[in-house]
Amino acid sequence: RSSGSTGFKAPQMQRLFAAQTSAQIQFVDQVYCDAQGGTDPTACDAISHPVVQGGNLNLKEETSFSFNVGAVAQPANNHSISLDFWYYDLEDLVEAPDFQALTQQEADGVNIGQYGAVANRDASGRLIGRGLEASFLNIASTETQGIDIAYNGKMPTSIGDFKLRFEHSHMIYYKTETLPGTGVSDLVGGWGRPRWRNNTTLFYIPNVRNEFSILARTIGQNAKRRTVAGRHPTYTEYDFRYSISLDSLSGKLTVGVTNLLGTLPPADDSSPLDPDLLYQLYDGRGRAFFVGYRQFF
Repeated sequence: RSSGSTGFKAPQMQRLFAAQTSAQIQFVDQVYCDAQGGTDPTACDAISHPVVQGGNLNLKEETSFSFNVGAVAQPANNHSISLDFWYYDLEDLVEAPDFQALTQQEADGVNIGQYGAVANRDASGRLIGRGLEASFLNIASTETQGIDIAYNGKMPTSIGDFKLRFEHSHMIYYKTETLPGTGVSDLVGGWGRPRWRNNTTLFYIPNVRNEFSILARTIGQNAKRRTVAGRHPTYTEYDFRYSISLDSLSGKLTVGVTNLLGTLPPADDSSPLDPDLLYQLYDGRGRAFFVGYRQFF
């Protein structure tokens, strides 16, 4: 099996219409550093420079291309395994620019106007007036690929059926460039991007009306926000679920517990005064009970 697709995403409204604001941002102005570094001892320091930020009505859509190819094998009636390779290429992503990287591009002779940025400078090369005007821009790109593996198996016994479902996703790379020409970084294993994740579910089905299951969700290691502070360890939490079919009502009742053991996800302590939990990756709700009902017509 295989598929390929292209796509686009319109810019967010706030990134189009946000008000323009002036500020003083601290960074190294590489153009001024190159021009005056020999005479001005502060020219190459990270000092405050005037900038203008805000919405950009000239933003265009972000674009994407993706494909996957895979296969499913069923060596026996109750067992199947699948393998899928996937690839995504995202272009013209809307990002707030890195001002220092922009001045480095300018110093290298790149026309930053092609990104929609403007540098207002005096004869010495110093940013003046509105300074560096760089609102949200279509400047970033991301390319990623990985492999998904899944197994489904069932073992009938005299006391009911046991089923095992295993799903594993392995990211080969996650390459991103925040500004064209500044270099591509592979973020796999970095903050919030573990190299792998998997779900393993064991089912017990004593009869056609009842089903018990326990799910183990595992997230691989990933770096803390400040990489010198180390890495978050591999993290696993368990969910329990029970379902019963209510034949007289043509419905199905489900009760369960997420994070059955109340396991605490790893908080990022690399900034002692501001410990943080990465909610995009970890669930901070702790143990939670749930009830659900499904009606069939």
